[in-house]
Amino acid sequence: MPLATLPWSRVRRALALFVTLTTIATACSWATQDLVPPVPEVAETSAILGRDGRLIVEPPSDENRTVVSFEEIPEVMRNAVVAIEDERFYLHDGVDLKGLFRSAARGATTGGISGGGSTITMQYVGNVFLDRTNQTAERKLEEIVLARQFEEQFSKDFILTEYLNWVFFGSRAYGVESAAQQYFDSSVSNLTLDQAALLAGLIQRPSALNPYNNPEGAMGRRQVVLDAMLRNDFITEAEHVAASGAALDLAPEFDDVNDRYAAGHFVEEVKSWILNGQFLTERWVAENPQRAAELSTYQAREDLLFRGGIRVRTTIDLDLQQQAEAAVEAIIPQGASVPDASAVEELVLMLENGQVLDARTVTRTVDLVEVDERPSEVFNSNTFRTATGRTIRPKSAGQQRYLQAIAENVITFGIGPAGTGKSWLAVAMGLQALQAGTVERIILTRPAVEAGERLGFLPGDLMQKVDPYLRPLYDALYDMSDTEGVARLLERGTVEVAPLAFMRGRTLNSSFIILDEAQNTTPEQMKMFLTRIGFGSRAVVTGDISQVDVQGGRTGLGGLERILGDIDGLAFVRLTSRDVVRHSIVQAIVDAYETSDNERGRSSSGKDKPDPA
Repeated sequence: MPLATLPWSRVRRALALFVTLTTIATACSWATQDLVPPVPEVAETSAILGRDGRLIVEPPSDENRTVVSFEEIPEVMRNAVVAIEDERFYLHDGVDLKGLFRSAARGATTGGISGGGSTITMQYVGNVFLDRTNQTAERKLEEIVLARQFEEQFSKDFILTEYLNWVFFGSRAYGVESAAQQYFDSSVSNLTLDQAALLAGLIQRPSALNPYNNPEGAMGRRQVVLDAMLRNDFITEAEHVAASGAALDLAPEFDDVNDRYAAGHFVEEVKSWILNGQFLTERWVAENPQRAAELSTYQAREDLLFRGGIRVRTTIDLDLQQQAEAAVEAIIPQGASVPDASAVEELVLMLENGQVLDARTVTRTVDLVEVDERPSEVFNSNTFRTATGRTIRPKSAGQQRYLQAIAENVITFGIGPAGTGKSWLAVAMGLQALQAGTVERIILTRPAVEAGERLGFLPGDLMQKVDPYLRPLYDALYDMSDTEGVARLLERGTVEVAPLAFMRGRTLNSSFIILDEAQNTTPEQMKMFLTRIGFGSRAVVTGDISQVDVQGGRTGLGGLERILGDIDGLAFVRLTSRDVVRHSIVQAIVDAYETSDNERGRSSSGKDKPDPA
């Protein structure tokens, strides 16, 4: 048919085809300046690891990617992608003329030439180096030129590896390793034929063929890949049949890996440490000036953490973490709210410090975290090591404050209910001071109010008379030292015991003095005791304001903080039921009495009551 008699639309398409083919042929022989820029680094997912190198979490970013080498990508995966995306990959020089001619012919009948016919090399350079939104013939021409020059500079294996680490597989999975982990919870090196075919099939339309949302579409595309692999002799008939009949066995879908990792509180601290640049110490900056300059902005550090592919080795022990979580689960009642993650992190730190986790310790840890205390610091504060090697340490935040006050002040008042360790810890601090040589003796005293301090009628010498009243302090001594050691201290006068009345008229230098049961002193006795303190001495006064036995309830602890609170070197520490370290029932009893006393106080507010210190 003469050209003049053809419909204009067909003439226009024929001319477009001619121009297209001419352009392609020209591009394939065109020599120009080097248009290939350096191969960019792809965004790679970072990893936060435990102390043994095990993965805790990969901080999520907009691109979930793990870069792998050519050797790590199995042949079955490489063949699957080549078969479906560019079966002449190993034959062409970056541009497949046969494919382009077919694409151009299709484009001439549809009025465009921007899509189709792209080789793996063209897909890579077109998306990595060029503007993806520019769908014109000029862009296609530039893509062709770049692809040919790219193949002149790099090997086929290198190009395929770069492509497989770059290409998107859907569900935030960029690169074949991340795709294998996302869809099959497996490394790419362990993929089977049917799994490799499924992943290769997703490249064309990753969102539309997402196997979680469209399993039928994904399976259908997998079959197309398997057929292409058979046609190109990448697999045998038997392998084709077996893979075609394989079920779609996907790993559970998850959108946010942060929902699944252990040690959340700890990991958040690590991320904050990186994002806030706390690793940019003076020494690190001096050793890495160029890198420090690159990471001087928050955005740069965010890119480093979420897209920089860094591996952060932390100090956390995942086995101990698991033990801590198991301890919490074993103790927290079923159906009760799970404690804050920071409680678990504290338990892990305690395990690392060699502490044994029992029900009491776990419960105490949860309680402390709820009031913003750090149990690992509290329970790891060593106060004294006994002669038998036992370590004395605080068991509550209140006890830690109490011990710190004793260490920093000349006189410390420890006020609180029974079972909070007031006397016991005071004796430990006294023995520590004696051991360190900061004092020459320990003096233990108590008001013998039960006998009215009239001890003369009792049989025996002074020690035998006051023994019953000072027995709790003796018990603490024997807890922390062997029997012979305590006997020697008493014999030499290094440890002295006496009722409070025998302190009158003395000046106590270089001594660690403990006044126990101070709520049973009178104001006059308290004044007398406090004015006995000499040079180089330290005093601890303990008492429970709720157990006053003096006549008329006129206790020497009453109003003491109001009178003495402004004096330097003197501290008041109040302990509560939270600091009770005896059986848990004791804490419950203390709370019950406290509630009862408060109610009685409200109902009889007109009566005289001891003024609390």
